[in-house]
Amino acid sequence: MKRNLAVLIIVAALVGFAIYQNVTDEAARALPSEQAAKKDFLAPHFELQGLDGQTYAVNGEREKVLFINFWASWCGPCELEAPELVHLHEKYQDELDIYAVNATQDDNVDNAKAFAEEYGFEFPVLLDDQEGKKGEVTDLYNVYGYPMSFLVNRSGVIVDIIPGILPPDDLESRVKKLIKNG
Repeated sequence: MKRNLAVLIIVAALVGFAIYQNVTDEAARALPSEQAAKKDFLAPHFELQGLDGQTYAVNGEREKVLFINFWASWCGPCELEAPELVHLHEKYQDELDIYAVNATQDDNVDNAKAFAEEYGFEFPVLLDDQEGKKGEVTDLYNVYGYPMSFLVNRSGVIVDIIPGILPPDDLESRVKKLIKNG
């Protein structure tokens, strides 16, 4: 009987320790404090004007998850991806913001407007040309090719980086996971 009681006490102590460790591990996984265009870092903060004249910002916590897509009007893969971005916006707009950041340093505003109209972009199209500083945000995010996308959770942390394009089902799967884990 004493042996059973000792085993029970040891098991209870181990369970208690495991619970304690899990709780303290969760606290240790606090939000990152450093901004970088890397997975598990805060998305670098920026403000850009959209084609609609409004200013849009990335600066920490948000109500919805965010899909930041860097693109150019002359980019063939961007043309292939554009209908899928429209589909994602239509399907998930209550839970997902999409910011389409035009690489204005490598493009021009008229071509960006024509592209957005041709593909029916209803989400914000941002111009990376603030106060004469073309390409500042593109550089901040270390964009080395188009398209390039960053998935950002509600805490403002980059959880996925997508260089190039993905098959539509794969892209939607990543967006669904982002929304779910938000």
